[in-house]
Amino acid sequence: MQCGLDCGYFMPGAEAPGDRVGDDDGPIVGRLVVGVGGHDWLSEAPSEPLSLDKVAQKARGARSTIYVIFESRAGLLDAVFHDLLDRAGFKRIVTAVAHPDAREHLRGSLRAGAKVYADERDVIRAVYSMAALHTDALADTVKRDERGRAEGMCHLAQRLADQGLLRADVTAEEATDILFAITGFDTFDLLFTGRGLSRDAVAHRLIAMAEGALVRRLDPAAIVAVSRARP
Repeated sequence: MQCGLDCGYFMPGAEAPGDRVGDDDGPIVGRLVVGVGGHDWLSEAPSEPLSLDKVAQKARGARSTIYVIFESRAGLLDAVFHDLLDRAGFKRIVTAVAHPDAREHLRGSLRAGAKVYADERDVIRAVYSMAALHTDALADTVKRDERGRAEGMCHLAQRLADQGLLRADVTAEEATDILFAITGFDTFDLLFTGRGLSRDAVAHRLIAMAEGALVRRLDPAAIVAVSRARP
């Protein structure tokens, strides 16, 4: 099944979003992305527009500097949002994707994703809520991130199929849709906040859901591995 997507930054060897702006770009970038209060803004007042003047003031730079580095307010928002994901552990997802066993890729990415969501739950909830209500640069950033997640699920579904791990009655296209639903923040938060489960318990439930829906019956060794991973 060819998904028609390039699988974005969830592909093995792909850069994590936070890598797009890093130490190599100089100290001003670090101040703008990490030290300018972007995280505080997302935590405390995501409904208010991000002021480039305030960002420049906190970064001890000029408004024009922001445009030189990020080209636009949208570029700055993209960097701040992905810095949030990077600090929450996004690179663990990229590491999981590189595992040669597609089943371990599935498990590892769900565990890593649950950690990212749990560590920054309130901020991510605010971001997704505001993105759903407004058509602006933040909404565009979230949409790009969701497209990247869809591409990653396409890649994972194809790997499961290629390694003979996908159930015979499930197509790779169907698996992509199921994985996209299971890996979404809303699905995580229904269990984490709605059911009051721990991060690890949520990851275990999501793995059980994904494997039950998609993966052919486990052999005894795999069953033992899943049992040991139970929180």
